[in-house]
Amino acid sequence: MDNENHRVCDMEQKISMIKTIVKKCNKFVTNNLTFNCSLSGTIFITNVSKDTIQEAVDKSKVIGMKQLLERQEELKANIIEANILSCQIHAILYKYYVIKRKVPDLKTITKELAKSDINDFYKVLHDRGFIWRHDILIEDPVVQAKRIKYLLDMKRFREENRIFIFAEEKELPHDNETLKMFEKGKHYLETGYGSVKIAVSPQLGVISLSVNNQGETTSDWLIKEVAQHMKPSFVLVIDESMIKEEPIEVPPTSEARKAEMIQWLERKNIPFNNTMHRADLYELIELYKDKWDDKKYVTVELLKSKGVEIVKRPKKGWPDLNYFEPFWLMEVLWHSVPTGNSVCNTIGNRIEMAVNVCSLTTWEFYAKTLSTKESELFQQDMELEEVIDKLLLYTKEADMRHKFRLPKVTVTDCADDKVMSKFSGTL
Repeated sequence: MDNENHRVCDMEQKISMIKTIVKKCNKFVTNNLTFNCSLSGTIFITNVSKDTIQEAVDKSKVIGMKQLLERQEELKANIIEANILSCQIHAILYKYYVIKRKVPDLKTITKELAKSDINDFYKVLHDRGFIWRHDILIEDPVVQAKRIKYLLDMKRFREENRIFIFAEEKELPHDNETLKMFEKGKHYLETGYGSVKIAVSPQLGVISLSVNNQGETTSDWLIKEVAQHMKPSFVLVIDESMIKEEPIEVPPTSEARKAEMIQWLERKNIPFNNTMHRADLYELIELYKDKWDDKKYVTVELLKSKGVEIVKRPKKGWPDLNYFEPFWLMEVLWHSVPTGNSVCNTIGNRIEMAVNVCSLTTWEFYAKTLSTKESELFQQDMELEEVIDKLLLYTKEADMRHKFRLPKVTVTDCADDKVMSKFSGTL
């Protein structure tokens, strides 16, 4: 009751002040009054003393400075976390599980990454697609299965001599501080500023280049500028997160009708009982919705209708799987920009000049480099999988002291239907 009375009194005081301000503002306009400073005007309009106003101003400055510092710390933490890539964690697991035959703990992984200044390292690992099973860090099977599928698809298309078009959208730095990070190789940082959209075929050369075209969406660019160069059987390789549009079909929300939930579950062949309540049906949907990688997008469906194969490479965190990685690592692109010049525009111009200089031989070399790295990663994935299978088995049997032997697995042995059957349950 006391709290309620306090709120009423507070509201009455605010209403009274608003009335006073309105009245004084009308008088201010009618009499055409002027003041030497904003403080005098504030005192006249609000009837609040000079000391009170000054105290409020000082407090506002303190709050503003505190918010600014908090924002700076948040940005600093984001940059530190952004420097941790999925491929780095994968390499650590391969080093310890396969080469050293040891099980790394969180302290060891943190030391290997040289990132002891991160508060919630468990969250960072999870965000990068890694989970803990029986105190053993492994890659999320769903994430791993997607990458294995990508690697096998790319290998198959190469064997079929398909024509590839690699497309990417790159966000650009907006100031010299961010530019320094790019120059150090951290060009994958998200800046939220201007961007470059580029599409290149190792067989055909540059397909399209769009620099800092703010009014053009990625989808528009793919349809209008890239699709017109594609023919049936062409392969378009894009980043997983490149299509920034709502999917055509999304899982039902908690507010959906029971019939809509049932229809979705039936389409996905997920077992359920018609007598289940909406809450139970929605719980099932929440359980399974992330396991289905069948979201359809208008842009992708339009490209597929032309007979084009769409391959989605793993999203940021796997720069070695990015066809354009050698291009982005050219330091000349990221040298500091003279004061007074637009960083974003200058970098965009540099990229445009570099693209024009690159020959077909260069683009072919990038494709061969990518193919080699994909084969190496696939080999590591297969070896790592064998070790982790044994580790999880020994953990269940409480026999971690037992020494395990790693069978030799080659890419040739694994690149067949048996590999996909191993991961088919997670796709």
